[in-house]
Amino acid sequence: MELLRIVAMLMVVAIHMCYYSFGTPTRAEVLQFSPFAMGRMVVQSFIVVCVDVFILLSGYFGIRASWKRLVGLVFQVLLLTMSAGLYYVWTDPDGSSYPYDRWLIDAFSLGGWFVRAYVLLYVISPVLNAFVRSATPRQLYRITLALLLLVILWGWRFRVEFSGGYSVAFFVVLYLLGRCVRLYPLRLFRLRWQIDMLVYVMCSLLTVVMCVLGFCFRMYWAQSPSYVSPFTIAASVALLLCFSKISFYSRWINWIAASSFAVYLLHACTPFLSVTMKPLVVGFWEPDAVGLFVVRCVAFALGLFAACVLIDQVRLALWCGLSGRIWTEKAPSGSATWAGSAEKK
Repeated sequence: MELLRIVAMLMVVAIHMCYYSFGTPTRAEVLQFSPFAMGRMVVQSFIVVCVDVFILLSGYFGIRASWKRLVGLVFQVLLLTMSAGLYYVWTDPDGSSYPYDRWLIDAFSLGGWFVRAYVLLYVISPVLNAFVRSATPRQLYRITLALLLLVILWGWRFRVEFSGGYSVAFFVVLYLLGRCVRLYPLRLFRLRWQIDMLVYVMCSLLTVVMCVLGFCFRMYWAQSPSYVSPFTIAASVALLLCFSKISFYSRWINWIAASSFAVYLLHACTPFLSVTMKPLVVGFWEPDAVGLFVVRCVAFALGLFAACVLIDQVRLALWCGLSGRIWTEKAPSGSATWAGSAEKK
């Protein structure tokens, strides 16, 4: 499953190289079936599952909240985002691309929406875990299904709640869904991994179809792949199930996955995304050399991922020494959490 964490983070990088760098295709481009626009739409439709998968993984394994882990998470966010931001402040003294006050605001707002939403999910996870422990399987599924229906209706169709998936409320729904998949798997969840992969591909293709129809019939709510789309959620669950049935162990994969969150922090929560990455990726594009463009993008994504993992080793070393001084003794069972012991289910 750690491999899925790496894949999801590579998808995050790809999303920022796709729609963020080049923008959402226009209606004219879609109606003319522009190859570049349609290519971006297809890629975005297959990788938009990244955020949903990341939170589903948290629900699948269950968050075991403790003060040490929370402080460690905040330490990682502040150290990496502030260090990267300080580099841009130092290399741009006049503040034309990244002013000093923006650096402080970004640092203390924890870098971006995803980090803030995830920290909130982490804080309330003991309450969610307590509910999961006390609820019957039928109750858990009914409530999760009801919430999913509200996500689809209010979040995807009418866009009046859940902020398009950019919110802790949506993360709560995904977390509960992940717990359902892990604790009480339905017969539908026990199919072969090849079937799960096929479901992922089919749901992603349906996302492409919905986007095209959205532009053709001016359905604004369906013109772009969305985290709260039923097809995206279904594809995310299918991908989670697929990887859960492929069992193997690799120390290197576990080592890389342990620093996967650093990839997000360093490239998406810092000026790197807008000041460096976007102009660079746009510069890769050559209409007459599509193959070369793809090779450049893949090489850049892998190189960025590797560099961030290596940089995060400094953070790990610092945190190991710092946490060893703060938490010198093993805490008694349950004393490190703010809502009882970790979930045992």
